[in-house]
Amino acid sequence: MKTSERLLSAVVDLQHYVKHSHDSATCAACPRWDELQQAAVAAVDALSAADLAAAAYRDRADRSAAKMHAEIERLREDAERYHYLRNRVPADVLNGRGPSAGVWCDMDNELGDLVLVTGDDLDAEVDAALKETK
Repeated sequence: MKTSERLLSAVVDLQHYVKHSHDSATCAACPRWDELQQAAVAAVDALSAADLAAAAYRDRADRSAAKMHAEIERLREDAERYHYLRNRVPADVLNGRGPSAGVWCDMDNELGDLVLVTGDDLDAEVDAALKETK
């Protein structure tokens, strides 16, 4: 029997018990009070367990949504970085002097200024440039 069915059964039994304000021993249709109380307690326990399970599910869903929003924000920031860097090319492609890793030519600038960025400095450089453009 489902939890909702057990609760409904307990409520119907309680209504019948209250409606007939006589001793349950004289009416075969009236449940005994101790049986009614046990059924009501069991139904409330089942509802409490269902409520706890629903709260845990909502919590997992909220955490999952928070992770998804964080990932979307990270992708948005990456898109901004890509947009900033897409008109900048490695300087060695332009001057043909061999590899010059971390040296970029700013193609948005009329003079094509060289920008030296290496390793983690690239993120800092791009972040600083993005802040200036906003």
